Amino acid sequence: MKQQLLLMAAALAMCGIVVWALSLQPEPDERVGVPPVAESGDDRLADLDLGPSTARPGAGAEPEVAWVDGGAYLAVTAPGSSSCPVGPQRVEAEGQQLTVTLGPLYPGERDCTADLGPHVTVVEVPAGLDPDRPVTVLLDGARRTLPPV
Repeated sequence: MKQQLLLMAAALAMCGIVVWALSLQPEPDERVGVPPVAESGDDRLADLDLGPSTARPGAGAEPEVAWVDGGAYLAVTAPGSSSCPVGPQRVEAEGQQLTVTLGPLYPGERDCTADLGPHVTVVEVPAGLDPDRPVTVLLDGARRTLPPV
């Protein structure tokens, strides 16, 4: 009898842990990552002035970073499904090196369309990054140079 009570208590405890762990998962429409100043589908994007970027001619659909409004912001563009967009999870600077980590902006369970399109996320420039000097960008494992504004 004592052993059965212990097994039941252990089972209840495991159920509690599972419920707690599931509560930590984001909802399908809960956005994660770096808070945006503006992003795809936002009317504010049209008012922003795009500057130099890490885009390479003929490179096709690959992530890139660009200065916005004379170095006031950064635009991170990442290709992906339009219904499951990819964007910056972390944007960090050390000196003139910028590291951008990309990931799903809505990681909860969703049905994703099989299209490929760019998603733009405009974010604050990390402290200490000088837009008047070239920046080495580590973007999803690739090293690029972001020219000064």
